[in-house]
Amino acid sequence: MRVPRAFLFAVIVLFAAGMGSESTLRAETTCSTETLNGAYSYLLRGSFIGDAFGDVFDFSAAGRLIADGSGSFSGTETTSEAQQITRGQKYTGTYTVNDDCTGTATFRDSAGKVFANYDLVITNNSKDVEMIEADQGTNISGTARQQFSAQ
Repeated sequence: MRVPRAFLFAVIVLFAAGMGSESTLRAETTCSTETLNGAYSYLLRGSFIGDAFGDVFDFSAAGRLIADGSGSFSGTETTSEAQQITRGQKYTGTYTVNDDCTGTATFRDSAGKVFANYDLVITNNSKDVEMIEADQGTNISGTARQQFSAQ
């Protein structure tokens, strides 16, 4: 005997809805600068426009960032930028976090010069941070994941 598709769809919908029970969906808890606290490893990938001729270059980076829970961070990364590998780049920065778990981060090189600005979304109970570079001429994004080892 073949079961009609409409019946299967109705069963799936009822099951997903908890068969009419009073279940509610909850958003993540309210976030703040304290939400980002500790060590995160990350991987970024994308491209950028590199010069006056409009050449597009590939970019990737892997690194470790340590957030202090008060709006500042520091870290080290390795980058592959326009086929040039640079290891052990140190940086510092500042970040903001809104109560809806979105935010921004500004990265500075060892001389204090801003080299990247990112928009953030904190997810998975602060274990993951989705990032996209917010600078013109870039298409770079990635994810940071909280590390569980000692800082």
